[in-house]
Parts: sequence; C-alpha cells; structure tokens
Amino acid sequence: MIESFADKNAALIWKGEYAKKLPRDMQEDARDVLRILNEIKSLHDWQSLPHLHAHKLGGDRQGTWSLRICKGWRVTFLWNEETSTATVVSIEDYH
Repeated sequence: MIESFADKNAALIWKGEYAKKLPRDMQEDARDVLRILNEIKSLHDWQSLPHLHAHKLGGDRQGTWSLRICKGWRVTFLWNEETSTATVVSIEDYH
C-alpha cells in the first residue's frame, strides 16, 4: 500500500489528475505502476511481475526500490516490510 509521496507530480498522477511537469504520454502507464505498487503486500509479489524490472538501488540510494514505468521513467520508493507500505514514492526520469 502507498503511504506517502515524495513529490507532488506522483501524487497528482495517483489521484488521476494531469501533472504538467511530466510527459503526458507516460502518465497512464505511471498510474498503472502506482496501482500495482498499492496492491503489493510483500517484496515477493514482484517476482510474478518481471516487466516492472523491480530492483533495489545502491550507493547513496541504498534501501530505495525502483519499478520501471517505461524506458527512462521509474517509480522509486522505500519499502517497509513490517507494515507492507511504500513511502517516499516518486516518479523519476532515469536519463
């Protein structure tokens, strides 16, 4: 379940609104990925969703997870295994 957003644009897309600062052509796909993230109960759920390319980030992003929206765009978040919640959810350009 999504508990909190790190940026206004991700929150707008989640609400079904248009985010002016993000490309319009990827926003529906981003909403779909956010819906999937909201339904996930455990990190093991991602194993059945290989198209999301779920992976843990390293370096200064240690502990952050990434899910692929489309080429160049990702949903990133922190996962709390105890509460099965995603926090600090953001939509990022990986270019």
